[in-house]
Amino acid sequence: MEQVTLNLPFDEWLPTQRWYAGRGRHIRSVAPHTVVPLRDDLDLMLLDVDYADGSAERYQLLVRWDTAPIGQSGDVGVIGADGDRTAYDALYDPAVAKYLLALVDQSATVAPLQFTKEPDAELPVDAEGRLVGVEQSNTSVVFEQAAVFKVFRRVSAGINPDVELNRELARADNPHVARLLGSFEATLDGEPYALGMVTEFAANSTEGWDMATASTRNLFADEGGGDFTGESERLGAAVASVHRSLAAALGTSREPFPTDTLLGRLRAVAAAVPELGRYVESIEE
Repeated sequence: MEQVTLNLPFDEWLPTQRWYAGRGRHIRSVAPHTVVPLRDDLDLMLLDVDYADGSAERYQLLVRWDTAPIGQSGDVGVIGADGDRTAYDALYDPAVAKYLLALVDQSATVAPLQFTKEPDAELPVDAEGRLVGVEQSNTSVVFEQAAVFKVFRRVSAGINPDVELNRELARADNPHVARLLGSFEATLDGEPYALGMVTEFAANSTEGWDMATASTRNLFADEGGGDFTGESERLGAAVASVHRSLAAALGTSREPFPTDTLLGRLRAVAAAVPELGRYVESIEE
């Protein structure tokens, strides 16, 4: 782990990324909290972003150093120059994703990073990766029809439900979720930070909401079909199965509805989108 100073325009580059969550806020500073060299030309960075309103976020960035565009990046993946080196978003390079998958397969340790392969998992270490560019908060690389490597961009301390719940569901052999194959995390100041996960590739899968809205659109467009009854019953049965598996593995308890948490989120959203301000009182009620 290194503490370094980099002359890169993170404050200009971050707001252009699809997964950046700080839109509407003024960046006061961006500084690397942690830089972990994975190879001579590859660093994993955790960036601390401080905003003028007093809030802060931490982002994960994999940086490939080179002198020419890499992989699928073109100009999109260029972060900036630091001396005689140019920094690129490394996930545009299929070879980098393949290298990270190999680290998971080896359950490698690159302090403070720990890569973990799940028991009996088989990772497609010889497959080629393809960057998926549609996600809003993460970045995923698909390895043919075998696995998806999801890299979390905005990270925070603590247990990540995506990893932990998928792990429990995989161990329960629940058939309704893509099985967890591996993950990686960092330990900083005694706290775990989930950084990414590898799951089976769910071919031909569809989000329930997308399925429902597509059926509704077809119904109103008089294109035939539009009956969501069968799909909704199967979706409900799958959700119920997932909940039963989690209850059996993790137990159950009664907790008060998290009103304060939701109100805090509401105020944060209203602060970022002032046009919502006039609705806050009604929503609170």
